[in-house]
Amino acid sequence: MDNLLSDSYRMFLMTFTMIFATFILIIAFFYWFALALGPLILGFLVAAMFYRATGSPPSPAFYD
Repeated sequence: MDNLLSDSYRMFLMTFTMIFATFILIIAFFYWFALALGPLILGFLVAAMFYRATGSPPSPAFYD
């Protein structure tokens, strides 16, 4: 078991919580941002799928 797994998990949760809280605060002040959030998330997902699909496989040295 990885000794740093719990710390990595904690940092992931803290980062995710801060991003989520930021979106909530923006929506609380600028409620029109909620309408723009859907296309922003969709654009991010399309870009991420495109990036993963066009990535080259790791070189054999990666596995050494």
